Amino acid sequence: MMRAFIVKELRENARWALLGAGVLSAWLAISLYSQRDGLSLVASDFQLAMLAGFLISGAALGLAQILTDTRRGRWGFIANRPLSAGRIFVAKLLAGLGLYYAATTIALLVITLLAMNTRFVRAPFSASMLVPAIYYQLAGVVGLTIGLLIGSRRAAWIGSRVFPCIAGVMVLGAALYVAIYFSEAVAITLAGAGLIALAAKAYFSHNGQYEPQRPWIKPLQVIIVGAGAAAVIALAVNVSTEVLQTLSGAAPGYRMDQYVLDRNGNAFRYRVTDRNTMEYADLPGNLLSEAESERVQRELMPLAYVPLADPSDSNVPRGYRQHYGDVFTVSDRYLRPMIAPHRPAVLNSDGTAWTYVSARRRLEGINIDGDFVGSIGLDGFHPPGEDARPITGKVLPGWDRQWLTTSDTVYRFNQARRTLETLYEVSPPERIIGAWQFEKNSPPSAPGDIGTEDARAFSGPRTDYLAVLTPGKLNVRGHDGTSFAVDVPNDPQIMASIGGGVDGRFYLKMSRYEGSVHRTDVRVLDARGQLISRIEYPPQPIVLPPWGLAQLPMSLAIPPVAYLIPRSEERAGVMQLQHIIAAVAAFVTTICLIIWVCLRYGFERSATITWSVLGALFGITALLTLWCVRLRPARVKCPSCGRRRVVTRQRCEHCDAEFPAPVQPDIEIFDQPLRAA
Repeated sequence: MMRAFIVKELRENARWALLGAGVLSAWLAISLYSQRDGLSLVASDFQLAMLAGFLISGAALGLAQILTDTRRGRWGFIANRPLSAGRIFVAKLLAGLGLYYAATTIALLVITLLAMNTRFVRAPFSASMLVPAIYYQLAGVVGLTIGLLIGSRRAAWIGSRVFPCIAGVMVLGAALYVAIYFSEAVAITLAGAGLIALAAKAYFSHNGQYEPQRPWIKPLQVIIVGAGAAAVIALAVNVSTEVLQTLSGAAPGYRMDQYVLDRNGNAFRYRVTDRNTMEYADLPGNLLSEAESERVQRELMPLAYVPLADPSDSNVPRGYRQHYGDVFTVSDRYLRPMIAPHRPAVLNSDGTAWTYVSARRRLEGINIDGDFVGSIGLDGFHPPGEDARPITGKVLPGWDRQWLTTSDTVYRFNQARRTLETLYEVSPPERIIGAWQFEKNSPPSAPGDIGTEDARAFSGPRTDYLAVLTPGKLNVRGHDGTSFAVDVPNDPQIMASIGGGVDGRFYLKMSRYEGSVHRTDVRVLDARGQLISRIEYPPQPIVLPPWGLAQLPMSLAIPPVAYLIPRSEERAGVMQLQHIIAAVAAFVTTICLIIWVCLRYGFERSATITWSVLGALFGITALLTLWCVRLRPARVKCPSCGRRRVVTRQRCEHCDAEFPAPVQPDIEIFDQPLRAA
């Protein structure tokens, strides 16, 4: 019988799957054609389009499976089949998975054929580029289970019926931003989809007004629906905070300070406010004159960021770990799916784009029309069809527009000759952790620091100095013959910046976070790496930005901000007012929601007072506990006024019409219409 029901689901919903395949294929084709960064299927904007397309397709299919059977006159026929409600749901889930994968596989096949056509996408193609798409296809299963869950719940569409969507977002957020390895992301996604499917089955199977619920359904309801409720409460707290700030006339704003150096080694404070004003001050905090500020801005020392620990070491904390041979890699403090072997390498002056392909250990180039123009190995350029000598060594993250770093060698791409030149190499057991470039006499892209990926590198090699990090050593090489090494700690908690070259002096800035204090010192070095002087900044407290959610009694991980805010009486007063306003907003919002729930379900006055007091003490935790442990009577339409009322009352609270309670007052989990008794 279950097989017949699966066939029935496949037959009735095949049209929706076919429609979804067509719409999804068109959507992905347009997104693929629109991206212009030469990354083909691994472009970040296209991957975002894939994720959205698969999620929406899965959710729409799951919702259609439920809604088509719950329309008037049909559910009674479905429910009277000689098959339990749980087995009916399992049949729907299996049929939905088959239809979903059939539809999305068609879409993937279409975009794969388009990506292989260089006239449609002017970028190289490799089969490994499909790995992120395979994961996003799996992520769409979360959307399918969310659709089944939303369809199975009986609640208002503008109310809590859409709350499970937040649970799906949380599952994918954990997979994309918490997982380090591809296998971890798959495990998190499957676990989340399984949990949501289990909740959907519970709602589908134990859904009747007179059917008692099993005990394990309530925790599932808190987990799935509570996620959406928490998001709504957080939004309400933030809105309330803004309203109270406006009414109270408080405008805390912000002020961000950081230390900067000029080329003479003098330290200053650089300040940015919420009014886009930029000020320079000395270390005690005295503002400089306009002329002095302009001089400091002209003479700021550019610094190149250097992490002082090998990110692949096992002793490095998880947040600093990076895995480059897998689909996922940590970049800029967030997890981002990409294929490491297909990062963009360099853009040549003749319009050809070169990408390093680790499988072949060489550069491969295409012209503006997308045609393959050849490959580049260590022995120079090779036209199509010829082999190039492979590059040896483990490839680290490192195509920095024109640099290629392996575990033992740093190469530079010579655009004029189209060859790879060896700039720095070590012998085993020594290894290279990474390499960075920095320039002299060049304006910084931000006060005090410049990034390692300067856009001007596209136009040709302009680097004057190369910093190579090996375990415990920072080696500096320059075109002017500069060569020295500095001992540095292999500590992931220390961040460093290197810059200089003007008048033969270099500046090594090292920063460390110690609890709630940030310590920074700068070492001034000569061209031989000898210490000339040392500047130690006074320790500064790390101040977290005002955040309404921080006042909720929940565990929220808020990372320290990158800027330091000097402590002052004015700032302390504003921060205190900000926290008071957020706390009042959270208190009022939670109390109002608890009272509304108690009134909605006709709780006794003593219960309403008790839960309100608990809400005042424990906030959203008390609200979720109320939702979990308290039995809530079902609400049905009054035959007199047509408005929904609590079934445990003998009279309607709206029209006072008599309406005797049912024999078995159940709790409200949302029954299907016209369910057979």
